[in-house]
Amino acid sequence: MYKKKKSKVWIWLVLLILVMAAGGGVYGYQQVMAQQEAEEEEIVVLENQELIHVRIMKMLGNEMTGSIVTEENKQGETQTWMIPVGTDIVTKLGTTTTFARLSSGDTIQMLMQEDEADDRNILKIWITQ
Repeated sequence: MYKKKKSKVWIWLVLLILVMAAGGGVYGYQQVMAQQEAEEEEIVVLENQELIHVRIMKMLGNEMTGSIVTEENKQGETQTWMIPVGTDIVTKLGTTTTFARLSSGDTIQMLMQEDEADDRNILKIWITQ
């Protein structure tokens, strides 16, 4: 009788491990697919728009201070921006979130648009690193 209980425990343990492995495989597949979709997104810059790369130095609410990163990966001038509430922030995995996800040390791309009053507004942000 003791051997039957012991063999049932092993069967349940093996089944549990198989279910967990299958779940992990599905989760990993979804992450890879989301990463590929994020990489495939084409950023279109229209007239009066500019795409800038920024390394975030400080985040305080929706106020962000960072330095503009040039193509040679050199950090340039430091600026402060106010991120409008509701601005789409796209993570490295391609999911859309809010500016609360941004933190010091992140490298981002910002799509900026200049309006009639020569103000520059943030339209969308992509987290790159």
